[in-house]
Amino acid sequence: MSKKLGRSVWLGLLACAGMAQAGDFATKPTKIVAKYGARGVVFAPDNTLFAYMVEGGVATFDTTGKRVAFHKTEGGPALQLVPLGDGARLVAGNAANQTIDVATGKTTPAPAWETLGRCEAATDHAVYGVVFPTGKEGALALLDPATGKALRTVARYPTKTGTIPAQIALDPTCTRAALFFGADPRKEVIVVVDLVTGKKLRDITHGVTIGAIAWSRDGKQLLVGDKQGQLVRIDAATGKALRTTKVASELVTTVHPLRDGTTVVGSGGTGGWLLRVLDADKDALVQELPNAGCSTPMDTAVSADDSRIAVSCERNTDFGEGAAVLIYQRQP
Repeated sequence: MSKKLGRSVWLGLLACAGMAQAGDFATKPTKIVAKYGARGVVFAPDNTLFAYMVEGGVATFDTTGKRVAFHKTEGGPALQLVPLGDGARLVAGNAANQTIDVATGKTTPAPAWETLGRCEAATDHAVYGVVFPTGKEGALALLDPATGKALRTVARYPTKTGTIPAQIALDPTCTRAALFFGADPRKEVIVVVDLVTGKKLRDITHGVTIGAIAWSRDGKQLLVGDKQGQLVRIDAATGKALRTTKVASELVTTVHPLRDGTTVVGSGGTGGWLLRVLDADKDALVQELPNAGCSTPMDTAVSADDSRIAVSCERNTDFGEGAAVLIYQRQP
């Protein structure tokens, strides 16, 4: 089947095949208006949703999308929010540079983490981060779950590869990290490091701008979303591309493998959809989730049980406001 089938053809085939069954995500998302804008979104291990609002604080939402708490914070808007440990504290990256106690709202200064990555293993929720390097090497550090400060450096990378990784992706066993850099306009570089030994395992170059990376659930592949709207599956052991599938018409900004074997990818919100769910066999389209007026996604998070997806986005014309958080709920 051609990878260039149009949206209407895809949806017609799905309807004929009867693929919209229980377990799909509801196509009408919960809409949370964010008057001044929303940036980082994240689910805690208990599936509580947190969003950093540009009005200057972190909002907490229950499972219905109702805002149940708001804590004012200092610093600029956080493009990344990451739970520390069991989720009792959050660490805010980029301009915010602080940890936040989600029960009291108390904030504590933290290092200026430029990029953060969290282990999602059942028994390990370690968080790793990088600050802007000052020399010829950058350092990947393990964070203290109580303070958000660096416990120790676990790996280093040469700054000639890139100064700040755009993303840190941890494999399912939390023994390897993939960091991707835009080395120059002609190529993108993914650096894979061993978190146990600190050694660099390999560099993987990709000739197209990368928008997102993720590890497959079995840890054997790296999934790369790029500017040509492609999802590329790469053998993590060799760095060779195994399969390339056209999944969007522009930059793929989100890649999330789910426990049922499907993969969620996101793009710019054009063409009426914001997220697509792909099957496990050939990355073929299973479901489209509508953009609900969202044209520029800022951040995407998936709950620990894969039952909800949250997207912060701008220019939600449906609301007459400048931004929103959309929550897509999986059906029974």
